[in-house]
Amino acid sequence: MCGPNRASILTGRSASFHGVVVNNLEVSGDLPTWPELLQKAGYRTGGFGKFHHTAMQLPLPAEFSHFGYDESVPTEDPKDGAYLEWIKNEHPEWYETALAMIWPRPYHSEEFKKQARAAYDKILKTRRDASEWQTMYPSPLPKELHQTAYITDLSIDFIRRHKKNHAASPFM
Repeated sequence: MCGPNRASILTGRSASFHGVVVNNLEVSGDLPTWPELLQKAGYRTGGFGKFHHTAMQLPLPAEFSHFGYDESVPTEDPKDGAYLEWIKNEHPEWYETALAMIWPRPYHSEEFKKQARAAYDKILKTRRDASEWQTMYPSPLPKELHQTAYITDLSIDFIRRHKKNHAASPFM
């Protein structure tokens, strides 16, 4: 299970101690974390991608500095937030396609849900219906616009900037 395992990596504690025993539970900000300890030892810390440190029914925070990250850009499986904004701003011709892949959440506005549903019906429904497994289908996005590529590019950018601006200090 993603959430409990990632909380254990973040805190160095077992699920029975940190309390994240199933997915969709929030990691307590009161627990010491591995990135905080590394910061205290002089490391610069960066985290990009699917943290699973918050409940998916809640809006995704813009960053996770409270867990000890100098830089962070969280994304999650609903594929909204920073990732969708990146598509909208940098690749607007693919925005509707990315919107079709959103998992509507209680925090989304009714208008957003309506737009996402219309995009899904137009772009993704036929692909999913043609698949033996509804969740496995050929992506309508080019591979360089997948969420994984976005996360990879953010991570590489952090490493390059660190090398240029903070070469004498370690990073994680």
